[in-house]
Amino acid sequence: MLPNTCFLMQNETLQKLKGGSHKAFSIIYDDWHKKVFAYFLQKTNHEATAQDLTQQAFIRVWTYRAGIDIEISIDQQLFQKARQVWIDWLRKEAVSRKYLAENEYEDCKTVPQQLPDNLYLNTELKHSLALAMSALPEKRKKVFELKHIYGMSYKEIAEHLHISVKTVDNHLLKATAQIKKFFYLIVCFFI
Repeated sequence: MLPNTCFLMQNETLQKLKGGSHKAFSIIYDDWHKKVFAYFLQKTNHEATAQDLTQQAFIRVWTYRAGIDIEISIDQQLFQKARQVWIDWLRKEAVSRKYLAENEYEDCKTVPQQLPDNLYLNTELKHSLALAMSALPEKRKKVFELKHIYGMSYKEIAEHLHISVKTVDNHLLKATAQIKKFFYLIVCFFI
């Protein structure tokens, strides 16, 4: 097919989509679903999330079909919507992580008040924490120590280790999850 003919077909499909044609939307969906899914799968490395984001991108195309520019190619407009969906998802994830981190901090503040004041128990907890931390990868362990032992902020840790604040956040989330899992296994073993 000649390039000019292809452009005319795309232009016609976009015009029909803009007018509310379900058939035009189905054509675009069938032609582009796998590519959009691959884009999100590469970004998230998680199939279910990639599938969900792909659906959101196509929903956004349908919802905002009246604003489609028939002079701009389908792929440009579709991937513009996909990028918007990706950015929105990242923002929601950041808010969710912040909320979880804040609640986790609140939970941690209440735990010592629930435990008996027992020197042996405190020694055992410190020993268990040291053991759990020793299982962390070196960089993750360093980030965890700087945050929770030395009280440094995310920004200070990032500057100190020459990494991004986002990397600090990822290390802390993974370290916390790994340490929680370690303590969960200890509790399950002794109960």
